[in-house]
Amino acid sequence: MLPTNTPPEILFKSVDKRFDPRDCGTIRIGSLKYYRSHYDESVRDTEEGCVSVRLSKDAPVTLPDALANPLFFNGMTKDTRTRGGHSKFVVSSEKMVLTKGHGEWTISGEADFTFDSQNTLIFCMTAPLRKYKDTFKGDRIHWRVESEDLNEFSFILTMLVKSHLSPASLFPYLRNPTMGDIFIETEMGRVVYTDRHPALSPTPSGYFAALTFANAPFVKPSGPPKHFEREEEFRFCFHCAANKAGAKTTPFIPEHLDVPFAPLSHIIKF
Repeated sequence: MLPTNTPPEILFKSVDKRFDPRDCGTIRIGSLKYYRSHYDESVRDTEEGCVSVRLSKDAPVTLPDALANPLFFNGMTKDTRTRGGHSKFVVSSEKMVLTKGHGEWTISGEADFTFDSQNTLIFCMTAPLRKYKDTFKGDRIHWRVESEDLNEFSFILTMLVKSHLSPASLFPYLRNPTMGDIFIETEMGRVVYTDRHPALSPTPSGYFAALTFANAPFVKPSGPPKHFEREEEFRFCFHCAANKAGAKTTPFIPEHLDVPFAPLSHIIKF
């Protein structure tokens, strides 16, 4: 995870009063596609979950396996493939050279790497590092989760997501979808506000570019026009795949899920 992933003392959720879970009985979890075309222009992020990295021919870059493997999948180039059923990876290069070392890779030449998180649902909250009252405005309600309840909250959310998905609906092309199962990989952490299109170079900022690429669902831009950094976001990512040997893993996840509030009511405080 990215360096700023310090445990939050408290998490807040701010929603329009229309979506008060005490009244509507549900909590909405949206897909990346949902937020890429969100009805609220201030929330909409057309590149949600997408990161690209440029490698120039100026100097070779040496990266440890943990950072290099997400970039080129053990040396596979000029390829488009799905990782774990929830992301698309594209390498565009005619002049890239890869050299394997002991626990590291050296990359030289020219290349463009693109990572597009797909088949992922996210739930966004605020982990304030400053006064929360300045984060959101308007006719909204706020609820919170204490740090000691974070793991239980994440676990219940994962179970709720899984219970609302089924192999039959997500994998209609399987001949016998009841033989499969849905696998949910859950990640949680602070969002890092930085450049989504950095350059890969033999410098600290260049190495951070590789780290950014490996954590694309947790990267958002900072500054104008939308200043997303004001949200101080902490998010839960639910990556959906098929837990079935040999099955294609391209689930058709819905744009959003409205999961029941009741299983979380003992954790959420208003």
